[in-house]
Amino acid sequence: MYVGICVGHYKCEGLDRIQKIEKLAKMGFKYLNGVRVTHEASDQEVKDMKQAVADNGVVPVQCGSGLKLWGTFDPSEADQQLDACKSWLDKNVEVGNTQFCLLPPKWNEDLPLEVSWGTSIEYTRKYAELCQERGAAVSCEIEPERDFITCQFKDAVAWIEHVDMPNFFMNIDTGHFTLWKFKARWLRKYAEMVVQMHLTDNDGKKHQSWALGDGNTDNVGYVRALQEGGWEENAKKRGQPPVGIIEYHIPGHDKPDFDDEVRRSLDWLKEHLPDLTLS
Repeated sequence: MYVGICVGHYKCEGLDRIQKIEKLAKMGFKYLNGVRVTHEASDQEVKDMKQAVADNGVVPVQCGSGLKLWGTFDPSEADQQLDACKSWLDKNVEVGNTQFCLLPPKWNEDLPLEVSWGTSIEYTRKYAELCQERGAAVSCEIEPERDFITCQFKDAVAWIEHVDMPNFFMNIDTGHFTLWKFKARWLRKYAEMVVQMHLTDNDGKKHQSWALGDGNTDNVGYVRALQEGGWEENAKKRGQPPVGIIEYHIPGHDKPDFDDEVRRSLDWLKEHLPDLTLS
């Protein structure tokens, strides 16, 4: 299993995305999330990002979906949203991404739950088909906030099963499982559904992401449970590297030194999960 980091969540003031890639590569990272270009990116910008990937020897793994969340727009606009996403997918596949991360649907207050559930599945399935046509996987990151339809883990599992696409999987964030009070051993049975994991830490009370070891997230237990469930082998069969991505969403300090937090996270991993490597 490898350790990577998300470029987008690496908060380094004054650096653009390519400069962040260069800096993280010098720190030893090979597998990166968030290596992407925008919807409006020119051909030259796509070429520059591809060159940065090649020059720094990094592997883009996962980036966002390029798609508006279900529940945040009028359902009649669904096909329009999907059409607008096609060129963005093409650009980011060209950059080197093999996986796109979709957040689950949000509640649509204008629709009954059953209608939101069914129409969001249809919307997601069409998106997965677009990615499949481009040889890419889709991962859905399960979120704990109550404005998501799938805020309970059992609902998230059922929703992913209903999407029922061969390239559609689960992306887990270990800090989210801490908030759910989800025991590590329970995760083993779901390893088949998981294509990537994000390594975060918090105190189990608030959705934050700190340096690994600063909270009480059972990262060792979650990693071992997925490994025992065969997750690494499954990821490889799906053309994806088995990688745990270090993320920082909401820092645990007012003005964090992100380089220090990255170093401390790597030191913690070296001590507690020494079989995880950068490359």
